[in-house]
Amino acid sequence: MTVDKKVFIYRIDRDDHVVYVGDNWQAFADENGATASCSPDFVVGRSLWHFISDAETEHLYKILVERVRISRSSIRVPIRCDSPGLRRFMEVEIHPLKDNVVEFRSSALRVEPRESVDLLRGDISRTEDLLRICSFCKKIDMSNNHWVETERAVKELDLFGPKALPLLTHGVCPSCYESWIADLDLDTE
Repeated sequence: MTVDKKVFIYRIDRDDHVVYVGDNWQAFADENGATASCSPDFVVGRSLWHFISDAETEHLYKILVERVRISRSSIRVPIRCDSPGLRRFMEVEIHPLKDNVVEFRSSALRVEPRESVDLLRGDISRTEDLLRICSFCKKIDMSNNHWVETERAVKELDLFGPKALPLLTHGVCPSCYESWIADLDLDTE
């Protein structure tokens, strides 16, 4: 699929509050069925950490932000930003700006259409059960750190069978965590 070279930008201040989102922020949120909690009016002024639901992802992002601020160097990291009908392989560039402001620039490297996956929809009813998804590669934790692609998990867990799907909670699969630490040569101790 042709890659849309739109760049989605947001900035955080020295206290990690979102102070800016790009003009195309709302259009991207709308394309992905986002709720009002993703609107610029809701996002700007809130802590970045308000939008990251798991400790592992927050930990990695805090390391990245600190490294960018201290080194005054930019970092590029791969992520997936999937919607129900698309797999988006993206890259986030994290740049230091004046006064410890940090800018995040996300762009798609590759986009693949797929059959819609209801598990990734935000507008359907859910059970109280939790299913962990990797914040970076979008694989699902089947059990005991056995992570598989979303489509495979949907089939293996018979997620089309129940009347309501489980809630998604986020984490970081061991492969992504180890890759980020190795690629960025991060000392986490």
